[in-house]
Amino acid sequence: MLFGAALTLSLAPSDAWWFAPYCLAGLFVLLRGARARLRFACGLCFGIGWFAAGMWWLLPALLRYSSTGWPLALALCAALLLYLGAFSAAAAWACGHRALAAAPVWLRVPAGAGLWTLGEWARGTLFGGMPFLTSGYAHAPGPLAGYAPLAGVYGLTYLNACCALVLAACMPAQALLPMAPQQRARAALTAVLMLALLLGAGQALRATSWTHTDGRTLSVRLLQGNLPPRDGEPVQAVRAAMERYSTLASDSRADLTVLPETALPIEWHSMPAPMRDVWRRIARERSTSVLMGAAVTVPPQPGRMGETSNSAMLLTPHEGLHAVQRYDKSALVPFAEFVPPGAEWLAHRMRLDNGAMLPGVHSPAPLHLPQGRIGIVICFESLFDIATARKAAQADVLVSLSNFDWGAGSYAAAQLAQAGQLRALENGRWFVQVAQTGWTMLVDPHGRIADRLPADATGVLDARVALYTGMTPFARLGNAPLLTLCAASALWLLWQIAAAMLSGASALARRNISA
Repeated sequence: MLFGAALTLSLAPSDAWWFAPYCLAGLFVLLRGARARLRFACGLCFGIGWFAAGMWWLLPALLRYSSTGWPLALALCAALLLYLGAFSAAAAWACGHRALAAAPVWLRVPAGAGLWTLGEWARGTLFGGMPFLTSGYAHAPGPLAGYAPLAGVYGLTYLNACCALVLAACMPAQALLPMAPQQRARAALTAVLMLALLLGAGQALRATSWTHTDGRTLSVRLLQGNLPPRDGEPVQAVRAAMERYSTLASDSRADLTVLPETALPIEWHSMPAPMRDVWRRIARERSTSVLMGAAVTVPPQPGRMGETSNSAMLLTPHEGLHAVQRYDKSALVPFAEFVPPGAEWLAHRMRLDNGAMLPGVHSPAPLHLPQGRIGIVICFESLFDIATARKAAQADVLVSLSNFDWGAGSYAAAQLAQAGQLRALENGRWFVQVAQTGWTMLVDPHGRIADRLPADATGVLDARVALYTGMTPFARLGNAPLLTLCAASALWLLWQIAAAMLSGASALARRNISA
């Protein structure tokens, strides 16, 4: 559990990436020689420490924005920890199996890394996915980040597990017994050479450009309103937001002016006409396109609850067919934006009033500007690598709208910003993020934060970003090559288990015949 909690030091905001392989190596050492139940229990404890330390902000958010109360909030958080920890428990059970421990190092390292990566991928994908705190994100500021355009965040997860298994292989077979000096020196030299090769190649790849720009640029103004939480009178909240953001946008000279997710706390079609006219006038008079997050009423869908979507509205300065464009968020947050099937009773108990949103299409067309095409992600969506890659393939720049009112004072905003760095690396595009309270930032195609506004402050960020075309290897192939390797590791382990069972049954049969 201590190793799992320490793993979060490798992630934002600490960014101590070297903790990721070190802490995972500690788990692998503890698994050595352990029986199946103990391996599963060790993996579960590791996962509980990992997610409790990294996602503690869920508890105060539940208490503040729902009617759960302490007993139910603690029970829900405990259930989530057990669910997330079950994936690391299953991966630990597989990685510590005696068939894998008996394999030579050259086979044990890639097979064990594949099994661990398969567990993290399943956690981030199954049942809608909970891809928070994926260990690959730790390497966004580190030398392994050069591999992200090739294999994505789960490729970094795989390489991190490889590093951890190499470190674990340097430990003695029994931790309390010392190695012979020659054996210790040989193991240390092998580990140093393997890690130096892996990290050195990743650092060299960081300078490689997989996409290119044709000289087109886009000037942007990002508005960070930093409004107080909307617990008071709704009319006053709308007026305050309107006054704050219209003032920040009034002198914009950018091609694109961007407001955060749900910047104006009012449904788009319920917005008074004079209020919408203000933004149309700003777009027309300043010759700027205005992109803002808003809740939008959508037509009812058969068999689906809900009548609103979490959307981004684009107002362009010209009249005509594309004067107003819309993007609807497709990856919704469970219990915050939608209620999973069968859990309506729990939503009623929590008294959620915003759990009936409808998702948009999974492969939407980009929004069009005279300067180029923009791919939109809204907050939680930036954690999904493949969905973002599909958008980036059709766009010249990625723009993220976020709102972290619910996570004030926590690491949530920093963790999502780190995910934005990986999305920029994976797709070879600028990643532009605007948030209500922070982090409002610009990330270049090499994953470096070029500029950002301080958190919990009102301000604007003016910049010019290059528009990129072309596709990285990851954008073309996705996770298919990596998942093939992980599936091969799982099949190999299953074959070894089946062979051991058949061998044991055969030996038992021979003993019975002899008797």
